[in-house]
Amino acid sequence: IVKSKSEIIFKTVLAIISGNFMHGFLNMVMYFHLYGFSTFLSGRRTIPDVWTGVNLTVTLQGTYYTLIVSLLFYSILTLITKQRRGLALIIILSILFSLLATFVMGNRTIIAIILISFLLNFILYSFFSGVKIQSFIKSISLVAISATIIYILYTNNILGIREFIEGSTWYMRTNTLTTSEDPRVSLYLKAISQIFDYPFGGYRMNLYSYSYVHNLWLDVLYATGLIPFFALCLYTIKSVVNLLRLLKQESNNIEFKIFIFSIYTGYLLNFMVEPILEGVPYMFISFCLINGMIKKKLDVNNEKNYLIGGNNENSLANEYSIT
Repeated sequence: IVKSKSEIIFKTVLAIISGNFMHGFLNMVMYFHLYGFSTFLSGRRTIPDVWTGVNLTVTLQGTYYTLIVSLLFYSILTLITKQRRGLALIIILSILFSLLATFVMGNRTIIAIILISFLLNFILYSFFSGVKIQSFIKSISLVAISATIIYILYTNNILGIREFIEGSTWYMRTNTLTTSEDPRVSLYLKAISQIFDYPFGGYRMNLYSYSYVHNLWLDVLYATGLIPFFALCLYTIKSVVNLLRLLKQESNNIEFKIFIFSIYTGYLLNFMVEPILEGVPYMFISFCLINGMIKKKLDVNNEKNYLIGGNNENSLANEYSIT
């Protein structure tokens, strides 16, 4: 499915993002249909799945929004550069719905992904575009102005924003549970302290009363032992190296680089805090698919440059594909 053209990768990744978001969107629509619209989650922190009818924990439900919310910086960039403006508006509307769902579910991970992804993308864009100090100050000023407007809207309860947020599950959990009190931190430390105690896994670690470590790599260690754990770590490192190689290629425009970097950031941040292979294995499968497309693009470009030199994507590259 991959040739050397970035557009094929872009459309395929966009289809994955859209599918994930629509799944999460339909789940929330079903929840509101069953329990009515409320900012506070009714009963247990679970959301019914529209396809299976099984109740999902809100953390797994949040994974459906991971990829779309990581595109906040990309959507703003495309609006400013007037490229794909319609797509940018759709992404922003989708992010707003994701935030609505996040406040209802009380999922703090999505907020963290938005902030971290936006900051890293801003740094990356500044590096590639050679932002001058004046432009940097202007960008910071715009962020400060936006934050001030949000603060005024919140403190004065304009459009009922303050009432909505303070009545949400997210606000309640944020005020009653600090990051240092998150059980994930204790689970990570506990798993790492037992890393060589059970080299063949087998779910034998002492994780208090929890069934998962809530971390992709440590959950693999917990289930299958050291060999798959180190293999997965090597695969992850190789994937990040391929991402860096893609970012270095001059043939890729900055919008495409920001797009792919955003998606990788969203994936990896989510992998750090959820039992991916146990709960949402298709997230890892789609990550592998995207890795394969990026690797193929890199291989095609390398062979093309070896044969004829240059960075023109439209020459020999079109002769290479995988099925």
